[in-house]
Amino acid sequence: AITPPSFENGKITTNQAIVGLRLLRERDNLSAHLRLAIDWLIEVAVRKDNSPATLQRYCSNLVLPLIYETNGEVPDLQDEVYLQELYTNMQTFHTSQGETDYLMGRLADFHSFAMKDRRYRLPELETLPWHNRQRHTRVRTRILSIEQVRKATDLMLQNEPNMIERRKIALYVTLAFRTGMRLGELAKLRVCEVEKSDDFVVTIRNNPYGDNKSKAGHRRIHLSAFLDGDELKEFRLLMNHKTASKKHLLKPLFDKNDTGIPYKPSVISKMLSTAMKALTGDDDIVFHNLRHSCFSYLHATLEEVYEVSQVFTGLSIEQLRSIRAHLMGHASNRMGLYYTLAAFAGHADPRETMTSYLHLTDLILFQKLQKQSLIVGCDKLAQIAGVQGKRLNG
Repeated sequence: AITPPSFENGKITTNQAIVGLRLLRERDNLSAHLRLAIDWLIEVAVRKDNSPATLQRYCSNLVLPLIYETNGEVPDLQDEVYLQELYTNMQTFHTSQGETDYLMGRLADFHSFAMKDRRYRLPELETLPWHNRQRHTRVRTRILSIEQVRKATDLMLQNEPNMIERRKIALYVTLAFRTGMRLGELAKLRVCEVEKSDDFVVTIRNNPYGDNKSKAGHRRIHLSAFLDGDELKEFRLLMNHKTASKKHLLKPLFDKNDTGIPYKPSVISKMLSTAMKALTGDDDIVFHNLRHSCFSYLHATLEEVYEVSQVFTGLSIEQLRSIRAHLMGHASNRMGLYYTLAAFAGHADPRETMTSYLHLTDLILFQKLQKQSLIVGCDKLAQIAGVQGKRLNG
């Protein structure tokens, strides 16, 4: 109901998802708890205007363990003891602590809805499993270097003989590392959304293949500022191939075998994770780490700690200075460093960027302190050390 028949058919809208859920709800053989779950999904879709992708996550995070724990039985939704036990058992379904914490938030919303809805009127539970649970932000902090990315890309391409497909897959990964574009943004990017000029300006917008994650996701990225010479040459070759025929203009840039059918994001993601595991032995590296890596090294670049950026990017100090100038613009830029980085990332404000994406802060601070020439007098040093100044003089 909330998933398109196939990725090739493009996106499904929230309204289409609601219609599908309502049709599913009308099936005669649905038990009360499944009908409740569907009504809850419809309600959060209408109330919060959640995207179908969010609804899909709600299903995998809450509805799936609900089905698993009820095991084909029809639960008594008015039995407080049963509900308490059911919710507790559902907490053991996910192996990831992050997913379990996420489930707690969804359970709170689910039960609150079921208590208020006149069709269900679930009882209020005296001891709610989510009341005393504190949710913590968990971020996968794998920061990758261009050397690791290129080695992983070589592994990804070892069984792909077609030169054009090799170029697409390599650029798919490279753009994520260099610009921080999301996996979904790359998957839906159309040829016509890349300005055919020396700058190769990409416009990230809603289109028939998918919507941006938020309004802040609508932005423009000048690829020429971020790619090195060889990467820019490869991108130019791909664009020349794609713009040679008008039939490709409205199709995805990264389509499989020029069929107009985009590479499935999950396929590219799995290829990268598999390659990284083979290289590093770490099975927790995911495609999204490319985005984290990008904004971490851009943070160092904007702070003018170019030595750190160079280690991770392999770019020259001259190009890193050029990237900073490109992002910050003229001297009267009123946005400030962190608002500039957030806007480039497609975030509404810097809080998300700073909380989740900047992982080189300690190294940046260390480098800045190393360059400081501080003169500390005896009085100040005595104050810091907590001793009398005479002892230091002696």
